[in-house]
Amino acid sequence: MLEKYLKKGMRLALAVSGGKDSMVMLDKILRLKERFNLDVRVVNVNHKIRMNGGEDSRFVADYCKKRGVKCEVYEVDVPEYAAKKKLSLETAAREMRYAVLNSAAKNSDYVCLAHHMNDNAETVLMHILRGSGARGAAGIKPVSNRFFRPLLDETREEIDKYAFENDIPFVYDETNGQIKYTRNFVRHEIMPLLNKVNPDSVRAIISFSESVKADDDCLNDLADVSGVIFSEGRAEIPCELLNGATPVAARIIYKCFNRLGIYRDIEKKHVEKLLRLAKSNCGEKEIALPFDYRAVKTYTKLVISRKCAEQIGESLRDLEIPFRTGETEFGNRTVTVIPVSGGQVERDALLFDADKLPDGVVLRTRREGDMFTKFGGGTKKLKEYLIDKKIPRAERDGLILGAKDSEVFFIAGVEISDKIKLDASTKNSCMIDVDEGIGDEKALKVLQKVSRTFDVPVVTDIHSAEEAAMAAEYVDVLQIPAFLCRQTDLLVAAAQTGKIVNIKKGQFLSPGAMRFAADKVVEAGNDQVMLTERGTTFGYQDLLVDYRGIPEMKSFGHPVILDVTHSLQQPNQTSGVTGGMPQLIETIAKAGVAVGVDGLFMETHEDPTVAKSDGANMLKLDLLEGLLTKLIRIRQAL
Repeated sequence: MLEKYLKKGMRLALAVSGGKDSMVMLDKILRLKERFNLDVRVVNVNHKIRMNGGEDSRFVADYCKKRGVKCEVYEVDVPEYAAKKKLSLETAAREMRYAVLNSAAKNSDYVCLAHHMNDNAETVLMHILRGSGARGAAGIKPVSNRFFRPLLDETREEIDKYAFENDIPFVYDETNGQIKYTRNFVRHEIMPLLNKVNPDSVRAIISFSESVKADDDCLNDLADVSGVIFSEGRAEIPCELLNGATPVAARIIYKCFNRLGIYRDIEKKHVEKLLRLAKSNCGEKEIALPFDYRAVKTYTKLVISRKCAEQIGESLRDLEIPFRTGETEFGNRTVTVIPVSGGQVERDALLFDADKLPDGVVLRTRREGDMFTKFGGGTKKLKEYLIDKKIPRAERDGLILGAKDSEVFFIAGVEISDKIKLDASTKNSCMIDVDEGIGDEKALKVLQKVSRTFDVPVVTDIHSAEEAAMAAEYVDVLQIPAFLCRQTDLLVAAAQTGKIVNIKKGQFLSPGAMRFAADKVVEAGNDQVMLTERGTTFGYQDLLVDYRGIPEMKSFGHPVILDVTHSLQQPNQTSGVTGGMPQLIETIAKAGVAVGVDGLFMETHEDPTVAKSDGANMLKLDLLEGLLTKLIRIRQAL
């Protein structure tokens, strides 16, 4: 297994405790060091659980010195941490150890761990005893994120034999014999009993695990979520997708939760409740889920969403905008009203007689007492009309209405009142349409197509933890916006995808404070981090780039990017629209290259004056090539 995963020039950080397993791993890798031109360093953690923990660390350090290997020793106070966090020593040691390994693993291709086949068998058994499903029974992976386990296909007996034949020195950790720890109990009490039934029980358990994993992979492939509509904090599942075999239907639900950024605490009982709900004959019914999520059966759909995400209309409840032709921003949507004179009509647009619409109509959301005259005649309460149309309760408050007092003349995207319909007398007809964007998934597929067509990596912002998993399926880099750079759940969710994470420095943060944002990603198991400078708040209407921050952030061990165009924004202008100073793009970019940034971020457009956003600080496209030529020359001169 070891040679299968190694490539020439790899940088390896080896977690070495001084025990037999890790010392054998170190010896095996050192024997391949010259052949593969490996950059090897050892990381040792003293947990301060045992009196002689310091002696073990000195043993590792001395051995590394003799073998000419760089060794880094870290001390962590596990007992103190366990007491503070109210954790077992076993759990606390694991958390602190992995925090150190993640931090120390910067600039490494792999962090090597000495888990072997017996460890894997014990893990599988522990998962089964805890009631885990197929995913838990699949066991430990040889490679996960940046962690590599080169001994995973070797038994403890094979490792013992190698240590004896090659005279490998090691220390003994007496805590390994204490059965108060769960793993030790399984190792010393349960496994020997299983060996009496089958002397080769370890390989039998691993064989079972591999079979379960193969079956699980097959069922996951059959669990097709292409028909599910995903949006921020929400998954809309057609109930017909869940009518198939239960194992496949269950995996569809698990996939939906993963796309929403939820990887734990969703238990079998929750999945079973959701399947029963989807197959029920009820019109609308709701059940509560972990993490403040809920599931609602709405006629033919099962909608999983954050409770707060379904309060669509709450923030729009008091919003009231005079109706007019042209484009009107309503929340995060655009209402477009334009005259129609034989021109093309948008596919989902509604047509109405402009002369029949009274003065004083406003755009708003629904209110108690609203009345609506159906197309074709018949007036009824708006609430009753929406029920008849089978529009889910959770969506009704977000509908955009054209109304005067309590009379509703149109429901944007749904229907117009009979009172404003076109007829033979119509002279002025208009089209009304609501633009809610092309949708997250469709937009991400566009980015993916760009990447594949031009063979370039692509990046997108994410604004919630739920967006991370979905975006990661299509792009190469997940970008954390500046104002969200300290949001832990967002950083962790991005890290867990395994993608590169670019964190934009908050306008309100010092360069030194970005270390903590980067550490959150690294501690979540992902050391692929970039930090981006985009200016610091200066007064009320300007940003300032402090170039001293570039080398400071580079010292954290991550690439540093300069966002040139956003650094030239002028927020909070008296006009209410963000301004900018595009004439200084070249100046800011040249200075960034001169002080050693690893990359540049620039927004460009054929005509910035018509750009949907940030046009005030964009670079005109026809100026880009000349600027890049100058910047390359500066870089080459350094």
